[in-house]
Amino acid sequence: MITTVDGTDTFDSWRIKTNQISTDLGDASTLNTVATNGVDAINEVDTKIGDLNDLALSEPDLVSAANAARQYAFAMSIALG
Repeated sequence: MITTVDGTDTFDSWRIKTNQISTDLGDASTLNTVATNGVDAINEVDTKIGDLNDLALSEPDLVSAANAARQYAFAMSIALG
């Protein structure tokens, strides 16, 4: 749910809602990345993943693509003995 501060909110309600946004986002010091904020962390991961449209398989995500590649490799190892 999106936290919205209304123009009619009291200062204390504004403070509580602002703190809730920080809680929802999480503690930036616990990021396992060189990024120092949520947006940079997401962008870093997105860059490292690469363009999903470039997957050679028709799978919709990386996990499915890795599983399909594993199944293919397994089938090939059986076929080749």
